[in-house]
Amino acid sequence: MAAARLPTKVFFWLILGTLSVFLAEVAGGSAPFLFFDPWGLYAVLPLYTLHIVFLSFAVVRPGRRIRLAALFCAGAVFGLYEAYITKVIWDPTWGDRGLAVGEVFLAQTAMLVLYWHPFMAFVVPLAAGELLAASSTETRDALPRFLGRALRGPWIFAVAAAAAVLVGAGKAVNSPTPLHAALSVLSSAAVPALLALLWRRGPGWRRRTGLTLRDLLPTGRQGLAVGLLLAAFYVVTGVFIRPASMPRTFVPHASVAALYAFFGGLAFAVTLRTPRREAGTVPAAAPPDRGRIAAAAVACLAAVSAALSRDKAGAGSLAMAAGLVGMAAGLAVAVAAAVAAVRPS
Repeated sequence: MAAARLPTKVFFWLILGTLSVFLAEVAGGSAPFLFFDPWGLYAVLPLYTLHIVFLSFAVVRPGRRIRLAALFCAGAVFGLYEAYITKVIWDPTWGDRGLAVGEVFLAQTAMLVLYWHPFMAFVVPLAAGELLAASSTETRDALPRFLGRALRGPWIFAVAAAAAVLVGAGKAVNSPTPLHAALSVLSSAAVPALLALLWRRGPGWRRRTGLTLRDLLPTGRQGLAVGLLLAAFYVVTGVFIRPASMPRTFVPHASVAALYAFFGGLAFAVTLRTPRREAGTVPAAAPPDRGRIAAAAVACLAAVSAALSRDKAGAGSLAMAAGLVGMAAGLAVAVAAAVAAVRPS
């Protein structure tokens, strides 16, 4: 099939960006209506879009299979924007400050870098974007075998419902009323849903049919351009967002640099050691009921977050349990990535 044109790719990148914003910011309750205010459109959407596009380009390499360990480590690098842009891991705006090592607060760093951003801002939206807009399923195929099997059959609806319960608990904690929770989820989900509908049924849809995830990610020069835009975004936002919280000493910067080196190095090493794809490999087709799968997940999230918002204590306990499970899963993947990076080929 002919290579995707740049406008087609940018359309797909926007779908990825809106999915990342929805799952990481709206579904978790951090910002309920980000698609409907200037800050969300001019700052948050570009931040998430540039990250997910550039990091996908970095770890989905030609001729190599996609591996969950590499995706996770790239997502951890994504989460480190909470240092130089938001400054949260240096000067938390939520939760107890607790223990800090190297002037980096451990609780916030573990939540954001081991759990939330790797999964909710990167791996899940990348898989969702491939499901909704591409003809391949490489991201899904990179998941653990038991989860991949569940996502290939009718159990996919049960997986979506379970995920909605875990994510919806956090949404419920941050929602003042059930109506607020439901409206936030449904109105915000409508944005990536509309883009996905236009992708599949809008003008030029025939040219987009059959494109795989790899067809839609940046080429080398395009990836470089996206990376330069992301770097410029860091400079501008790093200067203007919470400038008083930027550390003036060496240790906190060295700590974050070590985290960048660790996760970035792991992502590079795992990708380098990933087996090559067989020439002429035909990617598995996306399931035909993908629209129903996405709709069921959104409906479950809206219903769960609305129902749990009446019981803040119960929702808070469930959200804490979900966070602990997520951090444990992230730690397990990070250890597996470290093992894969040093294991002899």
